[in-house]
Order: sequence, then structure tokens, then C-alpha cells
Amino acid sequence: MSLTTDETTIGGITSTTVPTCQPEATPSAVRAQLRGKAWDSTATIYVCETVGEARTLVGYLDTTDLLQSMNATSVGAVMEPASAVLHPTADREEAVLMAIETDRTELPVVEGDG
Repeated sequence: MSLTTDETTIGGITSTTVPTCQPEATPSAVRAQLRGKAWDSTATIYVCETVGEARTLVGYLDTTDLLQSMNATSVGAVMEPASAVLHPTADREEAVLMAIETDRTELPVVEGDG
């Protein structure tokens, strides 16, 4: 499922089947969540806080960092804050430039205020 139907925007080509977790989740619980599901990518786990029906991106954790932090008490303790995000209406060129500037191979795409 894409966030928009316009293939010139980043929302038109965004994967939505990506792993997410809460900041208080343990690394072992997140690793168990990854098993047995068909993800578009597991390179990054997106950390979201949930309040009611709303989910807000607060950070992300590369899978390599997840595997190296199995003794951490929570994902929130080892995640990177979500500093580079795109809106679904951003164009592809903006996404490429942001990926280069932040040295990331994946960037979160969020609607509204996060």
C-alpha cells in the first residue's frame, strides 16, 4: 500500500510493511517480532509511541544495532532519534538528497505531525 498514488512523490513508492515497535520494547521482543513475517525491509526498525489510535515516530534502530544491543533494557535506550523524515508529498529528488546528507539507506515517511 502506498501513501499516495502519485509515483513522482515519495509517498507513491513508500513501503508500508516495515517493522515497528514501542520504545519500551526489549531488543529480544523486537527480534522475535521480526521472525516469520514478510517485511518489505528489515534493515530498520521504526520506533513509535502510541497514544490512543495515533502513532508518532520517535526514532529508529538499524537491525545491526538491534543485534548488538541484546542486553539493553529497551529499544528506546539504544535507538536514534527520528531527525530525518519525509512527508508523503516530498519528491523523489528530495528523498535522495536527504538520504545522502544523512548517510541513510532508508528514510521514514510520516503523515501529519509524525
